[in-house]
Amino acid sequence: MKKTLLLIVAIPLLVACSTKDIDEDSNISDNSIWTYIALNNNMEVSIEQNQHLNLAILQGLHNGVMVLKAINSDVNWISNVEGNIKSMEYVNDLTKDICNYLVEKNHDLLIESVGSKDILYGIKDGDGELIEWFHVDENGYKHLSDLSWFTNKDDHITPTRLFVGSDHNNITEDGKEIIEKLINYRNELCVAITNYSEGEGDHIRNYSFDPSGLPMLERLETAMDYESFQQQVDEYIYTQRVNQRDRYVIENIILRLTLPETVFLSGGVEYPWVAAQFENTPIVAATAIFTSLRMDIIDVESLVSELIAQRVKVPNFSFNKIEPLAFASSSYINQGDSIGLMVMMAAYDSTEAMKLVYWEDDTTQKGLPRSQ
Repeated sequence: MKKTLLLIVAIPLLVACSTKDIDEDSNISDNSIWTYIALNNNMEVSIEQNQHLNLAILQGLHNGVMVLKAINSDVNWISNVEGNIKSMEYVNDLTKDICNYLVEKNHDLLIESVGSKDILYGIKDGDGELIEWFHVDENGYKHLSDLSWFTNKDDHITPTRLFVGSDHNNITEDGKEIIEKLINYRNELCVAITNYSEGEGDHIRNYSFDPSGLPMLERLETAMDYESFQQQVDEYIYTQRVNQRDRYVIENIILRLTLPETVFLSGGVEYPWVAAQFENTPIVAATAIFTSLRMDIIDVESLVSELIAQRVKVPNFSFNKIEPLAFASSSYINQGDSIGLMVMMAAYDSTEAMKLVYWEDDTTQKGLPRSQ
Protein backbone atom coordinates (compact mmCIF):
# COMPACT_ATOMS: atom_id res chain seq x y z
CA MET A 1 0.00 0.00 0.00
CA LYS A 2 1.26 3.45 -0.85
CA LYS A 3 0.37 6.71 0.83
CA THR A 4 1.53 10.28 0.54
CA LEU A 5 3.36 11.73 3.51
CA LEU A 6 1.70 14.78 5.03
CA LEU A 7 3.62 17.35 7.02
CA ILE A 8 1.45 19.87 8.85
CA VAL A 9 3.21 23.18 9.31
CA ALA A 10 1.88 26.30 11.09
CA ILE A 11 -1.87 25.63 10.82
CA PRO A 12 -3.80 22.60 9.60
CA LEU A 13 -4.74 24.37 6.37
CA LEU A 14 -1.12 24.57 5.27
CA VAL A 15 -0.45 21.02 4.15
CA ALA A 16 2.78 20.29 2.33
CA CYS A 17 2.69 16.99 0.49
CA SER A 18 5.92 15.32 -0.50
CA THR A 19 6.29 14.44 -4.16
CA LYS A 20 7.70 11.05 -3.19
CA ASP A 21 5.19 8.29 -2.45
CA ILE A 22 6.49 6.08 0.32
CA ASP A 23 6.03 2.36 -0.14
CA GLU A 24 6.04 0.31 3.05
CA ASP A 25 8.47 -2.15 1.41
CA SER A 26 10.96 0.38 0.03
CA ASN A 27 13.31 3.09 1.17
CA ILE A 28 13.02 6.78 0.34
CA SER A 29 15.64 8.44 -1.82
CA ASP A 30 18.81 9.97 -0.38
CA ASN A 31 17.70 13.38 -1.66
CA SER A 32 14.48 13.16 0.35
CA ILE A 33 16.38 12.09 3.46
CA TRP A 34 18.73 15.05 3.34
CA THR A 35 15.88 17.42 2.49
CA TYR A 36 14.09 16.42 5.70
CA ILE A 37 17.28 16.74 7.73
CA ALA A 38 17.90 20.25 6.35
CA LEU A 39 14.26 21.21 6.98
CA ASN A 40 14.46 19.98 10.54
CA ASN A 41 17.72 21.82 11.23
CA ASN A 42 16.29 25.08 9.87
CA MET A 43 13.21 24.76 12.06
CA GLU A 44 15.42 24.08 15.10
CA VAL A 45 17.27 27.35 14.49
CA SER A 46 13.97 29.24 14.29
CA ILE A 47 12.72 27.59 17.49
CA GLU A 48 15.82 28.51 19.49
CA GLN A 49 15.69 32.12 18.24
CA ASN A 50 12.04 32.51 19.27
CA GLN A 51 12.70 30.86 22.63
CA HIS A 52 15.35 33.48 23.36
CA LEU A 53 13.04 36.30 22.22
CA ASN A 54 10.23 35.07 24.51
CA LEU A 55 12.60 34.83 27.46
CA ALA A 56 13.90 38.33 26.66
CA ILE A 57 10.34 39.71 26.91
CA LEU A 58 9.97 38.06 30.31
CA GLN A 59 13.32 39.39 31.48
CA GLY A 60 12.28 42.87 30.35
CA LEU A 61 9.32 42.75 32.72
CA HIS A 62 11.54 41.57 35.57
CA ASN A 63 13.90 44.48 34.88
CA GLY A 64 10.96 46.86 34.84
CA VAL A 65 9.79 45.72 38.28
CA MET A 66 13.29 46.29 39.68
CA VAL A 67 13.27 49.83 38.32
CA LEU A 68 9.78 50.50 39.70
CA LYS A 69 10.85 49.33 43.14
CA ALA A 70 14.06 51.35 42.96
CA ILE A 71 12.16 54.58 42.29
CA ASN A 72 9.47 53.79 44.91
CA SER A 73 6.62 53.53 42.41
CA ASP A 74 3.00 52.93 43.37
CA VAL A 75 2.57 49.50 44.99
CA ASN A 76 -0.51 48.77 42.86
CA TRP A 77 1.50 49.41 39.73
CA ILE A 78 4.24 47.06 40.90
CA SER A 79 1.66 44.43 41.91
CA ASN A 80 0.06 44.58 38.46
CA VAL A 81 3.38 44.02 36.71
CA GLU A 82 4.30 41.17 39.06
CA GLY A 83 0.93 39.51 38.41
CA ASN A 84 1.52 39.60 34.68
CA ILE A 85 5.05 38.26 35.18
CA LYS A 86 3.55 35.25 36.99
CA SER A 87 1.16 34.71 34.07
CA MET A 88 4.01 34.84 31.58
CA GLU A 89 6.14 32.48 33.68
CA TYR A 90 3.21 30.04 33.85
CA VAL A 91 2.85 30.17 30.06
CA ASN A 92 6.59 29.60 29.71
CA ASP A 93 6.39 26.55 31.98
CA LEU A 94 3.45 25.13 30.01
CA THR A 95 5.30 25.66 26.75
CA LYS A 96 8.52 24.15 28.03
CA ASP A 97 6.67 21.07 29.27
CA ILE A 98 4.92 20.33 25.97
CA CYS A 99 8.03 21.05 23.88
CA ASN A 100 10.16 18.82 26.09
CA TYR A 101 7.53 16.09 25.88
CA LEU A 102 7.70 16.14 22.06
CA VAL A 103 11.50 16.00 22.13
CA GLU A 104 11.36 13.06 24.55
CA LYS A 105 8.97 11.17 22.23
CA ASN A 106 11.34 11.85 19.36
CA HIS A 107 14.29 10.64 21.46
CA ASP A 108 12.37 7.46 22.35
CA LEU A 109 11.75 6.94 18.64
CA LEU A 110 15.48 6.99 17.91
CA ILE A 111 16.20 4.52 20.71
CA GLU A 112 13.47 2.14 19.55
CA SER A 113 14.78 2.29 15.99
CA VAL A 114 18.35 1.21 16.83
CA GLY A 115 17.39 -1.18 19.63
CA SER A 116 18.68 0.41 22.83
CA LYS A 117 19.99 3.63 24.37
CA ASP A 118 23.50 2.16 24.53
CA ILE A 119 23.49 1.51 20.79
CA LEU A 120 22.20 5.02 20.05
CA TYR A 121 24.86 6.67 22.18
CA GLY A 122 27.52 4.47 20.65
CA ILE A 123 27.06 6.13 17.24
CA LYS A 124 29.97 8.35 16.22
CA ASP A 125 30.19 11.36 13.94
CA GLY A 126 32.54 11.84 11.00
CA ASP A 127 35.42 12.73 13.34
CA GLY A 128 34.97 9.57 15.37
CA GLU A 129 33.44 11.40 18.33
CA LEU A 130 30.46 9.98 20.22
CA ILE A 131 27.27 11.97 19.61
CA GLU A 132 25.33 13.44 22.52
CA TRP A 133 21.88 12.95 21.00
CA PHE A 134 19.93 14.58 23.81
CA HIS A 135 20.75 17.67 25.87
CA VAL A 136 19.06 20.31 28.03
CA ASP A 137 19.99 23.96 27.49
CA GLU A 138 20.54 26.61 30.18
CA ASN A 139 16.82 27.53 30.12
CA GLY A 140 15.57 23.98 30.63
CA TYR A 141 14.56 23.25 27.02
CA LYS A 142 15.43 19.81 25.67
CA HIS A 143 16.97 19.32 22.22
CA LEU A 144 17.99 16.53 19.87
CA SER A 145 21.14 16.60 17.79
CA ASP A 146 21.30 16.76 14.01
CA LEU A 147 20.30 13.39 12.49
CA SER A 148 23.01 13.46 9.83
CA TRP A 149 24.89 10.62 11.53
CA PHE A 150 21.86 8.63 12.65
CA THR A 151 22.13 5.14 11.18
CA ASN A 152 18.44 4.37 10.51
CA LYS A 153 17.34 7.54 8.76
CA ASP A 154 14.90 5.73 6.46
CA ASP A 155 13.36 3.46 9.10
CA HIS A 156 9.61 3.72 8.51
CA ILE A 157 8.63 0.68 10.56
CA THR A 158 9.34 2.11 14.03
CA PRO A 159 7.26 5.33 13.69
CA THR A 160 4.36 3.19 12.46
CA ARG A 161 4.69 0.71 15.32
CA LEU A 162 4.97 3.36 18.06
CA PHE A 163 2.42 5.94 16.99
CA VAL A 164 -0.04 4.14 14.68
CA GLY A 165 -0.08 0.38 15.19
CA SER A 166 -1.45 -2.34 12.95
CA ASP A 167 -4.77 -0.57 12.37
CA HIS A 168 -4.59 3.09 11.40
CA ASN A 169 -8.21 3.58 12.47
CA ASN A 170 -7.32 2.49 16.00
CA ILE A 171 -4.01 4.15 16.73
CA THR A 172 -1.72 3.29 19.64
CA GLU A 173 -1.85 4.91 23.07
CA ASP A 174 1.37 6.81 22.28
CA GLY A 175 -0.30 8.27 19.20
CA LYS A 176 -3.41 9.26 21.14
CA GLU A 177 -1.28 10.83 23.86
CA ILE A 178 0.31 13.26 21.39
CA ILE A 179 -3.13 14.64 20.47
CA GLU A 180 -4.25 14.78 24.12
CA LYS A 181 -1.13 16.69 25.17
CA LEU A 182 -1.61 19.27 22.41
CA ILE A 183 -5.31 19.76 23.26
CA ASN A 184 -4.53 20.16 26.97
CA TYR A 185 -1.81 22.70 26.20
CA ARG A 186 -4.15 24.67 23.94
CA ASN A 187 -6.88 24.75 26.58
CA GLU A 188 -4.59 25.66 29.49
CA LEU A 189 -2.98 28.40 27.43
CA CYS A 190 -6.36 29.92 26.54
CA VAL A 191 -7.42 29.94 30.19
CA ALA A 192 -4.07 31.33 31.39
CA ILE A 193 -4.30 34.49 29.31
CA THR A 194 -8.05 35.17 29.42
CA ASN A 195 -9.07 34.65 33.06
CA TYR A 196 -8.18 37.92 34.83
CA SER A 197 -9.61 41.21 36.07
CA GLU A 198 -8.75 44.81 35.29
CA GLY A 199 -9.91 48.22 36.45
CA GLU A 200 -10.39 49.75 39.88
CA GLY A 201 -13.18 50.24 42.40
CA ASP A 202 -16.61 49.99 40.85
CA HIS A 203 -15.13 49.68 37.37
CA ILE A 204 -13.52 46.26 37.67
CA ARG A 205 -14.11 44.02 34.66
CA ASN A 206 -13.80 40.25 35.04
CA TYR A 207 -12.87 38.18 32.01
CA SER A 208 -13.08 34.41 31.59
CA PHE A 209 -12.90 31.67 28.98
CA ASP A 210 -14.18 28.09 29.14
CA PRO A 211 -12.43 25.86 26.54
CA SER A 212 -14.60 22.82 27.25
CA GLY A 213 -17.07 23.70 24.48
CA LEU A 214 -14.53 24.49 21.76
CA PRO A 215 -15.49 23.09 18.35
CA MET A 216 -13.39 20.28 16.89
CA LEU A 217 -11.92 20.19 13.41
CA GLU A 218 -13.47 16.85 12.55
CA ARG A 219 -12.13 16.53 9.02
CA LEU A 220 -9.84 18.44 6.73
CA GLU A 221 -10.26 17.77 3.03
CA THR A 222 -10.65 21.19 1.43
CA ALA A 223 -10.14 24.84 2.31
CA MET A 224 -13.88 25.08 2.94
CA ASP A 225 -13.54 22.65 5.87
CA TYR A 226 -11.02 24.94 7.49
CA GLU A 227 -13.03 28.10 6.77
CA SER A 228 -16.08 26.50 8.40
CA PHE A 229 -14.03 25.60 11.46
CA GLN A 230 -12.64 29.13 11.69
CA GLN A 231 -16.18 30.54 11.64
CA GLN A 232 -17.20 28.15 14.44
CA VAL A 233 -14.22 29.28 16.52
CA ASP A 234 -15.11 32.95 16.01
CA GLU A 235 -18.70 32.31 17.08
CA TYR A 236 -17.60 30.42 20.17
CA ILE A 237 -15.18 33.12 21.29
CA TYR A 238 -17.97 35.69 21.15
CA THR A 239 -20.00 33.61 23.61
CA GLN A 240 -17.22 34.01 26.20
CA ARG A 241 -16.32 36.95 28.44
CA VAL A 242 -13.07 37.66 26.60
CA ASN A 243 -11.39 41.04 26.48
CA GLN A 244 -11.68 42.48 22.98
CA ARG A 245 -7.92 43.05 22.95
CA ASP A 246 -7.32 39.32 23.51
CA ARG A 247 -9.56 37.92 20.79
CA TYR A 248 -6.96 37.86 18.01
CA VAL A 249 -4.45 35.88 20.07
CA ILE A 250 -7.08 33.47 21.42
CA GLU A 251 -8.27 32.75 17.89
CA ASN A 252 -4.72 32.13 16.72
CA ILE A 253 -4.05 29.74 19.60
CA ILE A 254 -7.13 27.70 18.76
CA LEU A 255 -6.63 27.66 15.01
CA ARG A 256 -2.95 26.77 15.15
CA LEU A 257 -3.14 24.16 17.90
CA THR A 258 -6.33 22.34 16.91
CA LEU A 259 -5.34 19.45 14.70
CA PRO A 260 -7.91 17.82 12.42
CA GLU A 261 -9.30 14.51 13.63
CA THR A 262 -9.03 13.12 10.10
CA VAL A 263 -7.36 14.19 6.86
CA PHE A 264 -7.63 12.93 3.30
CA LEU A 265 -4.63 11.49 1.50
CA SER A 266 -4.09 11.22 -2.22
CA GLY A 267 -6.81 9.07 -3.71
CA GLY A 268 -9.38 10.35 -1.24
CA VAL A 269 -8.48 7.90 1.55
CA GLU A 270 -9.47 9.21 5.00
CA TYR A 271 -6.92 8.81 7.80
CA PRO A 272 -6.74 9.92 11.44
CA TRP A 273 -4.27 12.81 11.65
CA VAL A 274 -1.66 10.86 13.65
CA ALA A 275 -1.80 7.91 11.25
CA ALA A 276 -1.44 10.25 8.27
CA GLN A 277 1.71 11.70 9.80
CA PHE A 278 3.48 8.60 11.07
CA GLU A 279 2.34 5.53 9.16
CA ASN A 280 5.21 4.34 6.91
CA THR A 281 6.95 7.63 7.59
CA PRO A 282 10.78 7.51 7.77
CA ILE A 283 12.37 8.68 10.99
CA VAL A 284 13.88 11.82 9.43
CA ALA A 285 10.39 12.92 8.35
CA ALA A 286 8.81 11.93 11.69
CA THR A 287 11.44 14.08 13.43
CA ALA A 288 10.54 17.01 11.18
CA ILE A 289 6.87 16.55 12.15
CA PHE A 290 7.72 16.70 15.86
CA THR A 291 9.87 19.77 15.26
CA SER A 292 7.16 21.53 13.22
CA LEU A 293 4.72 21.02 16.11
CA ARG A 294 7.24 22.57 18.50
CA MET A 295 7.71 25.50 16.13
CA ASP A 296 3.96 26.16 16.10
CA ILE A 297 3.90 26.03 19.90
CA ILE A 298 6.81 28.47 20.28
CA ASP A 299 5.26 30.82 17.70
CA VAL A 300 2.01 30.84 19.67
CA GLU A 301 3.93 31.51 22.89
CA SER A 302 5.47 34.54 21.17
CA LEU A 303 2.01 35.96 20.50
CA VAL A 304 1.03 35.34 24.11
CA SER A 305 4.21 36.93 25.49
CA GLU A 306 3.68 40.07 23.42
CA LEU A 307 0.02 40.23 24.51
CA ILE A 308 0.88 40.02 28.21
CA ALA A 309 3.70 42.55 27.85
CA GLN A 310 1.26 45.03 26.27
CA ARG A 311 -0.97 44.88 29.36
CA VAL A 312 1.61 46.54 31.57
CA LYS A 313 3.65 49.72 31.47
CA VAL A 314 7.18 49.52 32.78
CA PRO A 315 10.10 51.95 32.46
CA ASN A 316 12.15 51.30 29.35
CA PHE A 317 15.49 50.75 31.02
CA SER A 318 17.83 48.08 29.72
CA PHE A 319 20.51 46.55 31.92
CA ASN A 320 22.47 43.33 32.10
CA LYS A 321 24.58 43.85 35.23
CA ILE A 322 23.83 44.64 38.87
CA GLU A 323 26.61 45.63 41.29
CA PRO A 324 26.66 46.80 44.93
CA LEU A 325 28.15 50.23 45.68
CA ALA A 326 29.20 51.44 49.16
CA PHE A 327 29.66 55.12 50.08
CA ALA A 328 31.33 56.23 53.35
CA SER A 329 30.39 59.38 55.21
CA SER A 330 34.08 60.22 55.64
CA SER A 331 37.28 59.71 53.67
CA TYR A 332 39.31 59.15 56.87
CA ILE A 333 38.93 56.64 59.69
CA ASN A 334 41.13 55.72 62.64
CA GLN A 335 41.63 52.20 63.88
CA GLY A 336 38.76 51.18 66.17
CA ASP A 337 36.39 53.92 64.93
CA SER A 338 32.96 53.26 63.45
CA ILE A 339 31.87 54.67 60.14
CA GLY A 340 28.48 54.94 58.47
CA LEU A 341 28.07 53.39 55.05
CA MET A 342 25.36 53.89 52.46
CA VAL A 343 25.02 50.78 50.31
CA MET A 344 23.27 50.96 46.95
CA MET A 345 22.70 48.64 44.01
CA ALA A 346 23.70 49.90 40.57
CA ALA A 347 22.06 48.46 37.46
CA TYR A 348 23.57 49.24 34.06
CA ASP A 349 24.04 47.97 30.53
CA SER A 350 27.68 47.04 30.04
CA THR A 351 27.24 46.96 26.25
CA GLU A 352 26.33 50.66 26.03
CA ALA A 353 28.99 53.38 25.97
CA MET A 354 28.58 55.84 28.84
CA LYS A 355 27.66 59.41 27.92
CA LEU A 356 28.92 62.19 30.24
CA VAL A 357 27.35 65.65 30.15
CA TYR A 358 28.93 68.64 31.95
CA TRP A 359 27.19 71.78 33.23
CA GLU A 360 23.79 70.31 32.63
CA ASP A 361 21.77 71.90 35.52
CA ASP A 362 24.40 74.35 36.71
CA THR A 363 23.24 78.00 36.89
CA THR A 364 26.87 79.15 36.80
CA GLN A 365 27.38 77.56 33.44
CA LYS A 366 29.18 79.64 30.83
CA GLY A 367 28.71 78.69 27.22
CA LEU A 368 26.92 75.62 25.83
CA PRO A 369 26.87 72.22 27.57
CA ARG A 370 29.73 70.01 26.55
CA SER A 371 29.28 66.26 25.94
CA GLN A 372 31.90 63.60 25.78
